[in-house]
Amino acid sequence: SRSFMQLVTESIEDSDGVFFSEKTATPILLNKPFLVASSPGFHARLAELGFELYDEIFDYSFDNILDDDIRFEKLIYNVKRYVGLSSSVLQQHYNSVFDKAVRNKKLAIKYATTVPDDIRELSNLVVKKCPDYLGPLNIDSYII
Repeated sequence: SRSFMQLVTESIEDSDGVFFSEKTATPILLNKPFLVASSPGFHARLAELGFELYDEIFDYSFDNILDDDIRFEKLIYNVKRYVGLSSSVLQQHYNSVFDKAVRNKKLAIKYATTVPDDIRELSNLVVKKCPDYLGPLNIDSYII
């Protein structure tokens, strides 16, 4: 939790799909800048969902490279740029993106606490028919 940034690994999808898991959610919820080693377009998909990328500190040009080896090599270059920097310099970089990290966290919480429209009807049915149900379709269970 005290590192400057986090490098996340996610599954590489064979299709055009991009898969998000708790591994990507963790740095977002910790207000931490992060990069994800995954499928091409992963970071672009995050941006499409409204998350702000950390352009001030990372070069995302690797994100659209199809060759995994080259994409990961360029991604790791982003990390290596910060190795060996003093705590005060890293703190300055972190401060430059802190407000963005907080907005990303708020957006992630909004996604986590909102029942998607495509299952809202099912969720309402479960709540009406099974008031004691505490599973993921119970809207009240989403409240933090």
